[in-house]
Amino acid sequence: MLQSVLAFAFFSAGPADLYFQDPHPFRTLYRGPVVRLLDDSTTRLNLGLNSQQSAKLVEFLRDLDRKQDEFFSKTEDDLQRRVELLKTGLDERQRRFLLELERAIGEAGRRKLVGNAIHFWGDLAPFVIGVAEELGVSRAQRSAADDAVTHFERKRDELARTQPKPEDMQLVTKALDHELTKLVTPEQRRKAERLAGPKPNWAADLYVEREAARQERENRPPTQEIHRNPQRLLRLVQIDDVLDEIKLKGEDRRKLLRWAKEKTEEEDSLAVLKKEDADTIELRAAKIASFDERVEKALAERLGNSKFERLQQIRWQIGGVGAVFGESLRKELGIGGGQFQSVIGRLNQSVEKAIAEDADVNDEGELHKRRAKRQQELDDVMFGSLSEEQRKKWRRLQGEPIDKATLNRISRRL
Repeated sequence: MLQSVLAFAFFSAGPADLYFQDPHPFRTLYRGPVVRLLDDSTTRLNLGLNSQQSAKLVEFLRDLDRKQDEFFSKTEDDLQRRVELLKTGLDERQRRFLLELERAIGEAGRRKLVGNAIHFWGDLAPFVIGVAEELGVSRAQRSAADDAVTHFERKRDELARTQPKPEDMQLVTKALDHELTKLVTPEQRRKAERLAGPKPNWAADLYVEREAARQERENRPPTQEIHRNPQRLLRLVQIDDVLDEIKLKGEDRRKLLRWAKEKTEEEDSLAVLKKEDADTIELRAAKIASFDERVEKALAERLGNSKFERLQQIRWQIGGVGAVFGESLRKELGIGGGQFQSVIGRLNQSVEKAIAEDADVNDEGELHKRRAKRQQELDDVMFGSLSEEQRKKWRRLQGEPIDKATLNRISRRL
């Protein structure tokens, strides 16, 4: 039981509810819903294990990770095939893991974990491996529960195609609750209540960073390029007009260009995430942010204060007033969260209005003119939202204006 729900959760794009709260359904299909709760650190700490049992639990989980890695490595490029393999021998595999777990932590620890599973998985819990055996749930009851879930999947899928309201989905979920509750006898419910014990005072967190990285890697294209800010300093110092503007000449200029070329090669390798790379998008983005910080620090040391300050001024002039609302400048100009959100709301309204007004315009020349006008209107919204003191700070950050022709040439090189 649960395999249908969890597999469907992975491939469905429907809204989340209590049956679809699992961030890593393949992991649950492999391990079983009971063993899966061991991914929550608070659950592990509350099993009442002694030091020897805790050490054996660590060994059990490490061995389980190794087995899962071997199993999943065979189907990295065919996730539908993985679902088929996971369902093959599912009951036997999950029972085997529970037996191995009991050898590691004892019967009392396993039963405590089963009790937590009853609380966590709710009305589905009586039909999962590890709980069904304790409650005396028959194969016929589990089969009937499978049928109820299949019906639920079908109904949910139909609703998902029609952009349902949240209350529509809740109604379907309640219907499944009702069907599953009817399948359990009063005696089995009493057994479940005794085994579950008091409700835990924490919410189990089943997110596993390592598993998230695997899922992202398996679902990403062969190569994925990470967007880079075209106005980054490393790009600017490779443009002749910029180097002329900061008055960098001779051997210093040649050395900087050689250094920038080497750093660009390093940047290019970071900016392309390959399918086989272990990094997640978030981790790679963090590495790129760290790279940018190192580059800016190195540029400040190479250029000296006055040239580096002028380089920053050029950056802000090219970025325009939109740069003010970037993360790096909001704090410096004293733009609070309320002011920022207010500007975002007004910009969204302006964009929505423009889209509606331009919907029936097919002439490319006319659209180009309108877009230029819209951009100026957006700039006016952003600049108009600044206080007088913030405007003064912004002008100081921009420094002496570069002539428009030079600025346009730099912009075209980015």
